[in-house]
Amino acid sequence: MYRWLQKGSRVCYARGLRVPYSTANSVHSAIHKVAKCNSVSESEVSKFAQLSDSWWDPHGPFKYLHTMNVPRIQFIRSRILDLQRSLQSQGDLSNLRAIDVGCGGGLASESLARLGMRVVGVDAAHENISMARVHQLRDPMLTNLEYKHTTAEQLVAQHEQFDIVVSLEVIEHVTHAFEFIKSLVSLTRPGGLIVVSTMNRTLVSWLVDVIVPEYVMGSVPR
Repeated sequence: MYRWLQKGSRVCYARGLRVPYSTANSVHSAIHKVAKCNSVSESEVSKFAQLSDSWWDPHGPFKYLHTMNVPRIQFIRSRILDLQRSLQSQGDLSNLRAIDVGCGGGLASESLARLGMRVVGVDAAHENISMARVHQLRDPMLTNLEYKHTTAEQLVAQHEQFDIVVSLEVIEHVTHAFEFIKSLVSLTRPGGLIVVSTMNRTLVSWLVDVIVPEYVMGSVPR
């Protein structure tokens, strides 16, 4: 588990979880059950779709995500390298396929792609995917990155799997957190890695991450 504090204002955890072969196989055998569940919150999708033009504004409503992007990508990279060392693999990440679930405008997706992996960014809001694709065009080197307007559950139903599954600041916006996590596990190849981050469920975090920025300062979308 990794913990970071940014400028004394936001506390987050990211958990890097290597999926054991036995666990992955048991979960994958129940894929058809998971695919029937839908954890997408239509109200949350609509809210972030309306803010799609602001994703790449470092001083806009997503400035906290811009601030956290560098340290959390560094953490993800370190966990991937740990995984490779345990598998006695090389440091080259080009043979890995990763997915960024709930990618928004592509902040993390682009950074993950620049690590050398083949990355798929997915989001339930078409507006977010459109913005992510437009921004991707600014860097012609990002040929290893693609975006899809879809959900984790839909990809599970399509039997998609990835070496690295990432979902950052998403789980707090879904309707069924447990079903969402099951979908992430189903998307992970046996022996792969899952990284999920969200705010702490504490009174301090609620005040600092919700009440002050959303209701007092109005700097973060509610």
